[in-house]
Amino acid sequence: EQTRELPMKTAIQALILITSGVVFTGCGNPALRYVGLYSGTGTMTMSFDSSSGQQSGTRQLAGNVNLREGVSSDLVYDDSECQIPFNMDDADSASLVPGASCTGSADGATATLTYTNGFIRFDEKIVTVTLNATVTVTKNGATVVGTMTEDLTLTRLTK
Repeated sequence: EQTRELPMKTAIQALILITSGVVFTGCGNPALRYVGLYSGTGTMTMSFDSSSGQQSGTRQLAGNVNLREGVSSDLVYDDSECQIPFNMDDADSASLVPGASCTGSADGATATLTYTNGFIRFDEKIVTVTLNATVTVTKNGATVVGTMTEDLTLTRLTK
């Protein structure tokens, strides 16, 4: 019986191809499968100390949300007003990247949301999002601080 030896270059190339498949199979951003446009509904609750003069309450939310690949995070939750970075915890959940904030103005007031925690849970077709933040509202030189919680359900519209 005759055995044929592979030239060293061929053996090395084969080894590289085999290990490349193993190495690259698990690589990449796990969030990419969730990137797309979603329709969202839910609630936002803001709470302020009653002596602050700022009204607490809950309001209904509805609109579109874009989940896109992040540059310095795995995923960005983008509702066109705020872009909030998340990193994947595992294949089906992501956590807010600490330090995210968002500022907007309306009716002569400026509000800054500084996100304290949040998570996204992915299911087959439904995505749930919970966001918690400290709210700082400034109007007419006065500043009031409170809290905000958003609970949303997202349904995928496009990839």
